[in-house]
Amino acid sequence: MQLTEDLAVSITFIDEKIEDIIMRTDNLRQAVKWRLCRYAIENMLSFLEEYTGSHLQKEESHMRIYDYPQYFFHKEKHEQFAARMLALKEEWLKIRTSGSKGSYELSVRTVQTVIDWLNDHVMQDDIKLADFLRKKRPSAG
Repeated sequence: MQLTEDLAVSITFIDEKIEDIIMRTDNLRQAVKWRLCRYAIENMLSFLEEYTGSHLQKEESHMRIYDYPQYFFHKEKHEQFAARMLALKEEWLKIRTSGSKGSYELSVRTVQTVIDWLNDHVMQDDIKLADFLRKKRPSAG
């Protein structure tokens, strides 16, 4: 997976995170392929925890500043994704503390959840947000 025109929104702080998510998701996919998930899943979940915190808050801040009409809908999508990531992280912590081997299935679900997020949210909702921001602030980028 690569940052293509379909995924790029042409707002720098959003595109940088999308590129980072894609790279990390590809790394986790490779770990799944080679059955080395337990070494990669914790890093991915920690990154996604940071992403759902600081990055999504930054997006929401821009939406409030520029009075984005779809703010509440967009924020709700962020909250749903953050809840899914938290559930995955909690599952990982249970796996790790119990000593069981379940990181393969968890890694596969994490990859699929992130791919769904890119396809459903980034390619639709973030594109609309970026179009709006570019009109409101021509130097957006």
